[in-house]
Amino acid sequence: MAIAKYFSKDLLAIKQIFAHGSLEKFEELLNAHVIEIAFDAKALNKAGLATLDLLTRLVSRLYPRIKFTFLGGGTSPYTDQFAKLSSLINAGIEITEAPATLSIIVGESGCVRAGKVIFVGSDNWLAKISTKNPIGSQECSNPFGAGIAACLAASNAFRFVFKDHIQKELDDEAMFDLLNLNSSVNHSIVPPDLDVVELGVIHLAGMGAIGNGFLWGLASLPGAKGELIIVDSEKISVSNLQRYVCTLEHDVDRTKVELASTYLSGSKLACVPFKGTWAEYMQNRVDQIDLVATAVDSARDRIGVQSSLPRLILNGYTETNIAGVTRHLNFGASACLACGFVPEKKMRDHSQEVADNLGIPNMENQVRHYVAYDFPVDDALLNLISQGNGISIDDLAQFRGQPFSSFYSNAVCGGMLLSLAGSSNLNASMEAPLAFQSALAGIMLASEVVLVKSGYRTALSLPNSTQVYPLLKINDLNPYTTNLSRDLTMRCICNDQDFKLVYEDKWRPNTSLA
Repeated sequence: MAIAKYFSKDLLAIKQIFAHGSLEKFEELLNAHVIEIAFDAKALNKAGLATLDLLTRLVSRLYPRIKFTFLGGGTSPYTDQFAKLSSLINAGIEITEAPATLSIIVGESGCVRAGKVIFVGSDNWLAKISTKNPIGSQECSNPFGAGIAACLAASNAFRFVFKDHIQKELDDEAMFDLLNLNSSVNHSIVPPDLDVVELGVIHLAGMGAIGNGFLWGLASLPGAKGELIIVDSEKISVSNLQRYVCTLEHDVDRTKVELASTYLSGSKLACVPFKGTWAEYMQNRVDQIDLVATAVDSARDRIGVQSSLPRLILNGYTETNIAGVTRHLNFGASACLACGFVPEKKMRDHSQEVADNLGIPNMENQVRHYVAYDFPVDDALLNLISQGNGISIDDLAQFRGQPFSSFYSNAVCGGMLLSLAGSSNLNASMEAPLAFQSALAGIMLASEVVLVKSGYRTALSLPNSTQVYPLLKINDLNPYTTNLSRDLTMRCICNDQDFKLVYEDKWRPNTSLA
């Protein structure tokens, strides 16, 4: 048995939650557990299979020992199917028959287990979880409740395995309503029919971890029709596998948009991949852009999307211990996507931020040239990193000659330096969400696209921001929905009269500005 070769990224994410520990200690803890995914015949409908698929994709990225069990008489070919998927995600994973320390059960069967048991299921837009009673998965064409149920199960599994470190309670009995979130249920508004969903032309900016969750959600919606234009400039690296739920180990070095196109090949959505940045995409764009789902990971990229003035923007994001979506449906009248990123104080220079994350904060002058010109990593830089972090130069030799951007993505953002540095505080400022956190944000984003395009979200008049705290019990102030305020400094583009006039001219009579 073996932890995934991209576990260094998991280590980076875990160390953000609790700082003390080493690769060896985390590996020892993970190897002490067997995670069982069990299901019965009642789980073999569209919703139940969607939960099982995403559960497998989430659990296999972190835990090295897994078992799949069909409950009831006979056997099921799905045990072999999910075991194969698990091995494609982590080639070193052990598919075992050993007793489980934690069992996640999809279906209506109760069972006796020596270890902890978590029941999950769904009912259309509702995700359900319990540590007491079986739930079941209601037959429907809606994958969103089923997907969120898988994310909640993975979150509870994490809380159980690391209970001695994070002291977070499990969800005894809880539901997550994607349709109404924490607002009061409005029975006068009929939920959209998902048997046929006309999405028109929509854009996805960014095919990273949140984009993967988004892609999983729409690809699992059989009635979705339309054109999905996906914009991303990067290839898949080893470190991406830690939380990109649509990827397998052999996808490394494929472009992210190529992966998306392949993943959607069996759906009714036409995928139009664009390998490049949003700015490069806009250089050749002449017609108007109706809706953009943003799944990018920087303020600069989000501001760039908002500056192109699409009619509607839905934004998925993760922060430390948070997964969320924001809705930007009326530029100039309510908070735009850029409002949340107007700096209130002077920011660190990017090269200083890079030097800090390399563990050599006093070497910004030397680092600056590598950042600006994407110089290859050489012995001079490796020696600085070696001395600054107590890492053997021999362990760093694998990075020699790599373009700096590639090195930084894999060694720093991917957590490889943290793994080599042991229990040091290297990379403490890096964001590295856990897989279920990114998937949760992506599925929420996909569901918002469907609800907005169907007219439901506008009719409900929901506040424009929803945050979920994946490591807290879902019923404890979860989710938290509120209104984002517009930028009060008057420096945001939505306060610029020229931007407002261009937006109004583009979208009249679809919108009126306050």
